[in-house]
Amino acid sequence: MIEHSGGNRGFFDSLFRPKRRRSQKSAVVALAVASASLLLAACGSSSTASSTSSSSASGAGTTAQSAAAKGPIKIGMITSLTGPYTPLGTNDKLGAEQEVNAINSAGGIGGRKIDLIVEDDATNPTQAVVDFKTLQSDGVVAMVGPVFSSACMAIISDVEAAKIPAIDTCADDSQVTPVRQYVFMTPPTTSIVGQQLLAYMKYKGLTKMAVAYDTTAFGEAGWNEMKLLASDYASVSSTVARFRLPPLRLPLFSRA
Repeated sequence: MIEHSGGNRGFFDSLFRPKRRRSQKSAVVALAVASASLLLAACGSSSTASSTSSSSASGAGTTAQSAAAKGPIKIGMITSLTGPYTPLGTNDKLGAEQEVNAINSAGGIGGRKIDLIVEDDATNPTQAVVDFKTLQSDGVVAMVGPVFSSACMAIISDVEAAKIPAIDTCADDSQVTPVRQYVFMTPPTTSIVGQQLLAYMKYKGLTKMAVAYDTTAFGEAGWNEMKLLASDYASVSSTVARFRLPPLRLPLFSRA
């Protein structure tokens, strides 16, 4: 079990202290930074123990590791800056940059600044895999995103294999079911959303619902969960309307 030292307590408290105008997306990258800090603390402790017991022949290697430890902390981000999920991805990027700038302006983490490396998955699972490999090569110690559920699922095995903590902003339950060691999600699960929707319909005396869902990982998971939960709300029956998400950008988000 990894515990942060007393010297880092002020930093961790600052991450979760209420701030004016802090968006939910900004808080997401704060969590990723916290994960990176824990990982670095663990690696630092391991490195210290190793250097104590190592022979003088390994001195050059230890010196190189110490030099690297003084560099920036690299946090990766995969998000959709092009494609249908551009509005979501763009806001995620802005929120992440806002939080990183705030932390760096306050002195960084233990005197080390954060280097946020952003990759565009183009709302495409195949591109997300390429992006993750790029971030891995860049040496990131934690990652935020993607926003597109199909992209999240495309990289999940690589994330686990690389042992890089990933805080996802997509909403497919499959990324945390079963529980995984290095993958976390910020949105509510589809089961929670489904329960609340069906409970509201029952409360209002509504007996029929039409379900329109897309063929993405999140859309399929949401529909399957609704079907499973519907039996608990006997007064609610469903009609299915299925549509496929086209490759071009959809007018899903208001720009008011």
